[in-house]
Amino acid sequence: MAGLPLEGTSVLVVEDHSDSRDAYALWLAQLGAAITTASDALDAHALLRNGLRPSLILSDFHLPGMDGIAFLSSVRDELGLRIPLVAITGDVMAADRLIGAGFDACLVKPVPQRAVADAIVRILERAPDIPVG
Repeated sequence: MAGLPLEGTSVLVVEDHSDSRDAYALWLAQLGAAITTASDALDAHALLRNGLRPSLILSDFHLPGMDGIAFLSSVRDELGLRIPLVAITGDVMAADRLIGAGFDACLVKPVPQRAVADAIVRILERAPDIPVG
């Protein structure tokens, strides 16, 4: 029997709406991922600054305190981490802008469970093992 599709993967879920955060965490955990959650970009940034190194970050774009692009910049530029980032947004018009800003993928809400899992698997399959800070 094959393992779960995200077995051995760790995901940081950054989402300010608790119902959505809990749903993403549950979906990914059911697929074998180890999950850490943060309610905003500032909390996520603190976790990363203190040594958390997930395989991937799944983040809402519209977050209190710091939007998704600022969060991406803080992870990549300030912390020097090359962790794949997937944005989730309800703003259809923002999707191209987010990819252009450096997100590895952008999912538009409402996001089906399968789409989240497929995006993560696809990104992790093509992401080389890059040592992180």
